[in-house]
Amino acid sequence: MYVCALGGLPLFSSKAKFESGSGWPSFYEPIDSEHVIEKTDASFGMVRTEVLDARTSAHLGHGEELDVSAIDHLHAASDNI
Repeated sequence: MYVCALGGLPLFSSKAKFESGSGWPSFYEPIDSEHVIEKTDASFGMVRTEVLDARTSAHLGHGEELDVSAIDHLHAASDNI
């Protein structure tokens, strides 16, 4: 289980982890959707989905939307957790 080091919320299960090729741990779903916040990030000339810890607003990484029916969002979590 991946838990936010700042807020202590359980964020992602290792069962939802997959290899994205990004170099960061990546997950296809959070443990509880209320434990993460998804926010539009339009910095650096691109639009991405920023993933934040719901308790502390700690930056967890950026998720990429895929056109795959089984996976709604991919959460690439940085080393903040």
